[in-house]
Formats: sequence, structure tokens, C-alpha cells
Amino acid sequence: MVLRFRKDAVVEFGGLTWEEAWQLAARRFGKLADEDLAALQTVAELVRWNAMAVRLSLRAADHFGWDSTIKQLTAGPPVERDVRIEKNLYTPIYLAYETLTPVLQKALAMMGAMPHFRAYELNALSSLWQVQSGRALTWGEEIAGDSGLLEANGGSTWTMHEQVFLYAKSLFERLPDEVRCRSRGWLERVADMSEVKGLYRVIWNNTERQPLWKILEQERSSSMRNYYEPLLKRVVRTSLFFQEEASEWNIFEANAQRFTSLQYALAYIHRTRGQKDMRRVVVLIWFLGPVLTGIIRPTFDLLSHQIPAVASTLFSIYKMIGLISMAVTILSLGIGLWNQSKNEGVWLKLWAESEQQ
Repeated sequence: MVLRFRKDAVVEFGGLTWEEAWQLAARRFGKLADEDLAALQTVAELVRWNAMAVRLSLRAADHFGWDSTIKQLTAGPPVERDVRIEKNLYTPIYLAYETLTPVLQKALAMMGAMPHFRAYELNALSSLWQVQSGRALTWGEEIAGDSGLLEANGGSTWTMHEQVFLYAKSLFERLPDEVRCRSRGWLERVADMSEVKGLYRVIWNNTERQPLWKILEQERSSSMRNYYEPLLKRVVRTSLFFQEEASEWNIFEANAQRFTSLQYALAYIHRTRGQKDMRRVVVLIWFLGPVLTGIIRPTFDLLSHQIPAVASTLFSIYKMIGLISMAVTILSLGIGLWNQSKNEGVWLKLWAESEQQ
């Protein structure tokens, strides 16, 4: 808290200064009369000079008028406050939301189906809302322009404050079940877009397979190492114990705020590809290995008892199959490591891109 002078009074501020609040109001309303200045001071004091709260409250005042906005800020929102949202921000966010049309209110609420990303690209919002990109662009611009709950980030990309995201999440939980179910399918839809799949192919093709020691060296130099177990341990655990869920994907899920919606979708595509590759390895190891051998051995034992003359021949064949099974198991592990070297390279590349932006 700092002391600032305004006219002949000394007032206590915690965030914006009077000059900064006045500049925000002047940009929205133009020349401010004395009654506007008095209303601005009241609004700023009600939200304790929080910069974001003042900005949203000014949008509400432009839409509803000073008196209505001050009355609502004084009374608080007519709905129960989500305790995760700061008290000073909840009513301004609510008022900004109320400036939107019902269609845009629903669109914002549907964004609660997504994680909180560093940025939201047009293709993700188009998939979420299940509208053409042109309409999604219009809705994004209108939400940003009318309410300020999204902020344009150049081109067709938007950002959302964490507190606004929490508000959208609470709205999402109140949507009809059918709408929530459709909204949760946004990731599969955006990952199925031809342009997104094409971008993933470029990343995959430009990632070279490297010796295992180089991958391990890159892991050690990446901040991603803080979140998961070593590569060899992951490959063995995934191959031998059917734990197909990629631990790298779990890391992306837990750190979604580091990524844009597009980067997250690319990671999802890569997770799906990695699961398919590892299933092939698991089938080779377990079906052509111990399982196949375990099926053949009882059969050979039965035939040996029924036809003793062929027992030695069957035993030789069984030993050969055992050797083949062992070779297949070793080869399968090698294939798993070979594929994993490129898979891991893509994970590290996607993680590195989030750190560069």
C-alpha cells in the first residue's frame, strides 16, 4: 500500500494509482465530468484499486451505467462466489460476463471444458464451439471487445486470466450435461484437423532418431526431467507391465498452463502415436514370447504322451521355438528403445517450444 495525492486529499492505494485509473476511464469514456470522477473513485475503492477489477468494472459502467455498476459492486453478485476467485474480482468478472449476449456467455462457459492454457488458438476454439473458424473468430473478438474476459494476443489467439478461467470453469459445471459432454470432446476434434495433423507430421519428420545416450543427455539438460522417471525405466515399465499411459503426457496435462492449445493438441497426437507403437511392442513380447511358448509346450507334452516316437523331434522343435521366442523378446525391446528415441525427441521438442515463447 502506498500513499498518493489526488486533488487536496490523501488516499490509500493498493494497485492502480489515481492517474492510472483516470487514464483507463478516459480511454473508455473520453472527457470525464466531475460526477464521472466521483463515480470512478467509488468504483476503484470498492474493488480496492485492483487493476483488473477496475478495468472490468469500467466496461460494466459503459454498458450498465455508473449507478447500476456501483450498486452491484456494493451488493455483490447474486450468485454464490467461487472461493477460488478473489473477492475483489468476482463481482467485476460477473458484471463483465453479464455484458455478453447469451450466445457469447455460453461460448465463454464452454471454455471451462479446456485446461487453462497460456494462449487459446482459433482452431481449438472452433473445435470447442463446433463452429466454422470465421464464426469462432468473431465470437473470440466479441468476447474480448465487449467484456474484456479474453485478451487478444495478436492474430487469432487469445489469453485468459487465471481468475477468469476459474469463473468459466464454474459456469461450465452449470451447463446442461449434453453441452458439457460435447465440449469435453474438443481435444479429439482439434487433433483430427488436417492442418494440425499436418503440423505434427512436420515435427515428427524433422525429429531425428538419435543414439540413446544423446537422448539421455538431452533429458538431463531439459527442465522436463524434474517431472518424470528416467527413460530406460519408463520403457521397461511400459513394455513389460502394460502401463501404456505415457508419463510424458501426464506431465503435459499437469502443466497445461505452460502451453498453447495448439501445442497441447500436438502433444495429444503424439501420445496417441506412442501408445500405438508401444502396443505393437507389447504384442510381440507377450504373444510371440512367453504366451506363445506357454501354449505350445502343453500341446507338445500331450502329443509326446500320445505318440512317444515323435517325442524327441517335438522337444527339438520346442527348444527352437524357445530360442525364437527369446530372440523376439530381445528384438521387441530393441524396437521399443528405437521407437522411443524418436518419440522422446518429439516430447522434448514440444516441451522446449513452450520454454522459448
